[in-house]
Amino acid sequence: MRMLLVGYCFGIRSQRRLCDEVHLNLAYRGFCRLGFDGRVVSCCMDEGFIGGGGSAFDGSPIKADANRQSV
Repeated sequence: MRMLLVGYCFGIRSQRRLCDEVHLNLAYRGFCRLGFDGRVVSCCMDEGFIGGGGSAFDGSPIKADANRQSV
């Protein structure tokens, strides 16, 4: 049900794409309560991007660098 909610809110219409997005996006994984272990995290650990000892999330807002006239 949570995956369907993610798909609806973010306009993901394909079931295959929804599964890929939820698998890769850590925010979606957390929302869907899938945990953070698995192929994505172990791949990052193998490459040395993360150590696996702890985790932190940054929720700071970032002002968009967008121009409404360049559409």
